[in-house]
Amino acid sequence: MWADGERMGQIMYLLGVKPKWLSNGRVKGFEIIPISELGRSRIDVTIRVSGITRDNFPMCIELIDEAIQKVAALDEPEEMNFIRKHTLEQLSQNGGDFRSATLRIFCSMPGTAHNPYALEEIARRLIEAMERGLWNPAEDVKEALKLIYLEIEGWIEEKIGETNYRYC
Repeated sequence: MWADGERMGQIMYLLGVKPKWLSNGRVKGFEIIPISELGRSRIDVTIRVSGITRDNFPMCIELIDEAIQKVAALDEPEEMNFIRKHTLEQLSQNGGDFRSATLRIFCSMPGTAHNPYALEEIARRLIEAMERGLWNPAEDVKEALKLIYLEIEGWIEEKIGETNYRYC
């Protein structure tokens, strides 16, 4: 869970944005901190949220997603805005659209319940077996394992109009 918002505040500060507060202490939105005031580069983030966070704090997820998109669209030098730099790099290397290039929030597919640590342990053991020469899977098997992992863990929280879930 996101507790009292510490993690969300850290993410926002890395992006170079700050919350707009309502009088009751709730966050209404965000404002972009000018680079001159920030005094450092904007840091790119990749966020892995739990299904509990996704389901219980959808407005927080949407707020961070919106902040990422706005920061990526700022007309700032790339060495001062790594979100913009990486978004533009992805667009030039892979094509696609701006929205897809700004996806940074990942979570498990809605309706699934599993132990990501067990999956990590399985992957670690398979990699170790390959490195030790105990297992040499064909390329199609490696690709299938990658697709299975992405199906389980690689869903992206995406907001286009309303919240949609899209396979990465």
